[in-house]
Amino acid sequence: MRVLVLFLAAPALFAQTAETPTPVFTREGILRPGTNAANRLAPGNVLELYGQHLAPEPWCGENNTPPAPYPLEVCGVRVMVGTTPSELLFVGPGQINFKIPADAPTAGPAPIQVCVRGVCGAPVVADLNTRTALLRLRG
Repeated sequence: MRVLVLFLAAPALFAQTAETPTPVFTREGILRPGTNAANRLAPGNVLELYGQHLAPEPWCGENNTPPAPYPLEVCGVRVMVGTTPSELLFVGPGQINFKIPADAPTAGPAPIQVCVRGVCGAPVVADLNTRTALLRLRG
């Protein structure tokens, strides 16, 4: 009897993953809050990520604006910067607000990837940089 129940439940377990659309976003969809660009991405920055299928639909009902410390997963959604999961401040089907992990590289390319219920989109490479440019005027 137990084997029959497991056999009948197995398709339902695999159907959830198969029906989850692949998350999609581009480099242009990664922005600093309050700006129209992703200038100077660095560890600890909070970013807004815009795209499609960034969260399961229908929504699972979990609180999508949790208090700090922020969770690494909300409703089956994870954002990876390199191999490190990011803290999630907000998760929705078209937008995710996340924090670049403190141990992310301080300079150079870093892949950012969104996974929803185990279905991961293609990584998008963003340039991290903690340096600031200074201009000095003469005269």
